[in-house]
Amino acid sequence: MCQIGLARRAHSGKSGAAVKAVLDGIGTLSYRCGVAGVFGRGLGDLVNDDRRWERYGALGGILFVVLVIASIAVTGGNAKASDSPGKILQYFHDHQDGLRVGAFISVIASVPIIWWAGSLWAYLARRGDRSHRLGLIAVLGLLIGGVGNLTQTGVNAAVALELGRVSGVEAKFFFVMSQTLGAGGLVGLAVLVFAASIAGIRYDAFPRWITWLGIVDGIVFVIAAATIATTNDAIGAAAFAGFILWSIWLIATSVTMYRATEDVAVLS
Repeated sequence: MCQIGLARRAHSGKSGAAVKAVLDGIGTLSYRCGVAGVFGRGLGDLVNDDRRWERYGALGGILFVVLVIASIAVTGGNAKASDSPGKILQYFHDHQDGLRVGAFISVIASVPIIWWAGSLWAYLARRGDRSHRLGLIAVLGLLIGGVGNLTQTGVNAAVALELGRVSGVEAKFFFVMSQTLGAGGLVGLAVLVFAASIAGIRYDAFPRWITWLGIVDGIVFVIAAATIATTNDAIGAAAFAGFILWSIWLIATSVTMYRATEDVAVLS
């Protein structure tokens, strides 16, 4: 009925009157029917429900972990910076397809973690971060971490794509370079977990065990960032340990934010 009324108004009178009728009809359509009249009430409610977006966005951390684990599994292995040039080149040959597919999955994983970051911002603000200072620091830390990870992934994917033109020495050079680029990202992730942990202490935003897990993880990430200055395998192992701890932390914070947002939605 909204569309019929609009059509009748649009065709009445001369051209000037018709334009006015169209504009009037659009205003009436928007007022009486809203988004529901055009797209359906369900879609309109979904688009405009900030609380629902925040709640589902909180689960983005879990989806991110799943995708990253999938990318690691698809790649099928990893070399070490201390390996010989020939061994690293053989690694690229053995896992060429896995590296390319894994890189694509890693890029896709950026989507849910960004949604998670938006939910974290809103959650911290509701818990007491009124100035958004800690939320901003956390999001910027995640941004730095994402740039480091995507750069590291991109360099290795480029070697896999042009493997026929790469020698053993070049393969090792690019592999070590990818790790040094990723080291900056580890500092960013440390900033993220430190900021969220401070919010946990100040505003009781997270359970104590999650807060302390974040602090420990941040320290491990800072240690692992030393890969920018060394090819020591023990330091490289710290980066992997930091990722394991961060995965647990991400899942725990995702569940906490989801439950808290769900409780707010029920109360409202």
